[in-house]
Amino acid sequence: MNKALWLTPDWPAPDNIQAVCTTIAFGNLATHAGEQQSVPANRIKLQKAFNLSTQPAWLNQTHSNFVTHLETHLSTPICEIADASCTAMLDQACVVLTADCLPLLMCDKAGNKIAAVHAGWRGLANGIIAKTLSYFSQPKEVLVWLGPAIGPKVFEVGQEVVDIFLALDQENKQAIRQVDRPHLINKFYIDIYQLARIQLEKLGVTHCYGGQYCTYSQSDLFYSYRRDNQAGRMASMIFKKANF
Repeated sequence: MNKALWLTPDWPAPDNIQAVCTTIAFGNLATHAGEQQSVPANRIKLQKAFNLSTQPAWLNQTHSNFVTHLETHLSTPICEIADASCTAMLDQACVVLTADCLPLLMCDKAGNKIAAVHAGWRGLANGIIAKTLSYFSQPKEVLVWLGPAIGPKVFEVGQEVVDIFLALDQENKQAIRQVDRPHLINKFYIDIYQLARIQLEKLGVTHCYGGQYCTYSQSDLFYSYRRDNQAGRMASMIFKKANF
């Protein structure tokens, strides 16, 4: 039985919007992690699979809150230090790489603007979602898909991470639970999906989808840094189709 090469978001995006998340069956797409020999070929394969006239906007992700507007790179290769990208251009894909962190894909209901976000806990804490969402004029008109990330039953963090999120917003308590193992003190599970939903709701987003996968537990579908350490990366990609 052939495994799916990518997943398609279940969301009511406009017809001119194409969005996907690759699986482990597609292969590694990161030049900095996992088995890297096949990465150039895999990137070409991704571009050709969706008939993109230009390469996706690969970013140098550093768990920052930097957002790049792709229109500023019309004459230069894309490899900027950033953890989110956005554009209104046709046939230019925004893409982020993940293997436990949360990818978010965004578009407006009119199909005019798109964005892709890489949100680990550091990015969430530092406002990467809010900074990306500011690209859109009306948050209530934005659709957001939460792609595959590490699940709430296995994403274990220390007290210092919990303190950061509680200092940001006491409502984040609902996304945190203590690890129930006697030999572990001040260890907690956090729900990265719920943390993102709380932020999105407070920012005015009312259309949020996805968030049902676990990269750590679903080893047949996803890479996981926490599970495998030297893991490859999946690509979550969104673009405006030139012809539809």
